[in-house]
Formats: sequence, structure tokens, C-alpha cells
Amino acid sequence: MNWPHAHLIVNHLPVVGFLFATFYLAYALNRREPLLLRTALLIGLLVALSASLAAITGHQAEEVLEHLPGFSEPLVEAHEEAATLALVIAGLFGVAALGGSIFQRTAGRLPRGFSTLVLLLSLAATLLMGWTANRGGQISHPEVRGELPLPSPETE
Repeated sequence: MNWPHAHLIVNHLPVVGFLFATFYLAYALNRREPLLLRTALLIGLLVALSASLAAITGHQAEEVLEHLPGFSEPLVEAHEEAATLALVIAGLFGVAALGGSIFQRTAGRLPRGFSTLVLLLSLAATLLMGWTANRGGQISHPEVRGELPLPSPETE
């Protein structure tokens, strides 16, 4: 396995993970059960950590691929910029999830405003991870960029 292959495997964790974590967190906040909320926050923390792994493998993959023919610096830069923003928001969410988990364990309950903030950060991270994944898909998939004529149902 090489770095680009590792990145293709790992990059799905934060994308799908944040989607799951956001729904689970919303469910836990709605149910107001401490164990569900603690579990949701810890799942979110693990997903946030997986975003770091995707970033590390992504940087290494770029180092391998930048010397190959057909490498598109603008597409990779767009993906990298989206990934940086997604990683920052994922990091903020991870810190908030860890802090919320500790606070909830000691105080028994999260303040409502903090719960809303954590949920909004999770939602923002989910959307940014999706945007980043789309930008990454454009690097090696011309059909995602709209550069290939796709067959219409009439021509099949």
C-alpha cells in the first residue's frame, strides 16, 4: 500500500463518521439521556481525530502524486483548502466534544447553549467534510468535474 491508497481508504472515515456522529448527537440531545450523550460526544471525538489521519495521509499522497503526468495543482490546492477549513472545524468540534464529555461527567448535564454549539459544530464539520470529499473526487474523476459527456437515458 502507498500513501495515495492509504488516503483513499482513510478519507471516508471523517466524511461518513461526521454524518453518523451528527445524527447520533441530535438523537442523544433530543432524548436527554446522559449515557447516549456521552457516547455521542466520544464518537464525535474519534471522528474528529480521524480527520487528522485523513489530512496526514493526504499531504503524503500529494508528495507522491505531484510528480506524475496529469497532476493538477489547482484541483489539489482547492481540495487542500477545503480540507484545511474542514479540519479546523473538526478540531473545534473535537475539543468541544471532549470538554463537553468531561463537563457532563462531572456536572451531570451540559448547558443548553453548549449543546447547541456542539451540534452546530458537528453539522458544520459534516457539510465541510462533504465539500472536501467532492473537491477530492474532482482530482481524479473527470465525470465529477463535468468534463466527460455522460450518456443520457435516451442513448442507452
